[in-house]
Amino acid sequence: MTIKRANDAELEIINDTIPQLFKESITTTCVLTDEAMRTMSQRLKAQGATYYVLVENGQFKGFMLLDQGEDILSQQVYGFIYELFVFKSFRRQGVAQNLIDFAKIFFKEQGVDEIRLNVFAENNAKLLYEKVGFHDSRIIMKMDLEK
Repeated sequence: MTIKRANDAELEIINDTIPQLFKESITTTCVLTDEAMRTMSQRLKAQGATYYVLVENGQFKGFMLLDQGEDILSQQVYGFIYELFVFKSFRRQGVAQNLIDFAKIFFKEQGVDEIRLNVFAENNAKLLYEKVGFHDSRIIMKMDLEK
């Protein structure tokens, strides 16, 4: 198993996969075009985020988009996982765990003590994130107003 920075061919596959990633992870009713979803990821890349891919036996199994941020209140630098995706045929085989383990080592080597990510409360991936050690740190609440 190898986890490395995505090359151009892998970035093309990732770009093609972005709409599926967003549709699976966003559990709210928002209407975004495929191009709008791709644009969000491209903006993060343009601001310094980097895609990493997990490849095993020549098979591209999953990817994640990593970057660093700084907490405005504490002024602490943290690592951030913007996207984490495992292709369907490789799910439930430890690929996501391997990607997260890589992120932990990656950020620790950069002197970062915390990793953050966003996940919708109804997203099944929340259970995986909790299993590998993530916990609630901030909660965004909403109220739907009558139309």
